[in-house]
Amino acid sequence: MKMPLILFAALAGSFSAVAADFVLSDGTVLKEASVVRRSVDSVLVRHSNGVQKLFFDRLSPELQKQLGMTPELVAERRAAAEQASAERRRQRAEAQVARLAALQASGQYPRYLSGADIFTLFSEAATLTAPTAEYLAALWNHREATRLNLPADAERYAADMATRRPSAERELATLRAAHRARQEAKELREQIARLQQQNAALQAQLANNRPTSTTVVVDNPVYVPSPTYVPVPAPVVRPGPPRPPHRHGPPPRRPRPVIHSDKPSPASSAHTIPRR
Repeated sequence: MKMPLILFAALAGSFSAVAADFVLSDGTVLKEASVVRRSVDSVLVRHSNGVQKLFFDRLSPELQKQLGMTPELVAERRAAAEQASAERRRQRAEAQVARLAALQASGQYPRYLSGADIFTLFSEAATLTAPTAEYLAALWNHREATRLNLPADAERYAADMATRRPSAERELATLRAAHRARQEAKELREQIARLQQQNAALQAQLANNRPTSTTVVVDNPVYVPSPTYVPVPAPVVRPGPPRPPHRHGPPPRRPRPVIHSDKPSPASSAHTIPRR
């Protein structure tokens, strides 16, 4: 399995610096092309018109042989890459098992939850949908796997969180707003109760400190002045100028003067008998 990879690396080192015209399987010609980077089944080529990624099946048979991209070599490299990936997965699984065994030996266990557990926890506080409950369970499990250094479980739960996050975040935002409203109402009720208690305590204190009134009946009262009493002379009131009498109502109307004249008035001249 190592020979094709070694040959592939040797061809890559010898051919990457060569600039030539690449003829593709469909007849396209890339002028002044050179290989920039290679992968298992493709090459990245820089040519006169830019940079392009080409899979092995687009190369002509001559280029496949020159670049080590024949179908047989590509199949071998894919099998080797898959085997290496499987080996890495096996090693991670073995490390995971060993880590879990060490945790169990020390009395520590991952406290993973499921969506049903989340429903049980939140049944008294809020109503959740199934995707949101699964998202919260994955969030808790991811933190638990990270705490216990279980990378495989942490990666699996992180992927589960990513698929459920958009819808769950919208529902959780609504639940957070409702929780804040309930919390503010609770704090307001507690503040009102404290003020009522303080008011009741003040009223009780005033009732206990209120003086009691006592009435004493004396048959022959005797006035005894206080030793610090200083008599104050009464103020002297001097009479002012007399004021005119106040008249109520409007002033009396003055009589009009009577004017005697030999000339009759224009309005009554027709009915006036002249003097003889």
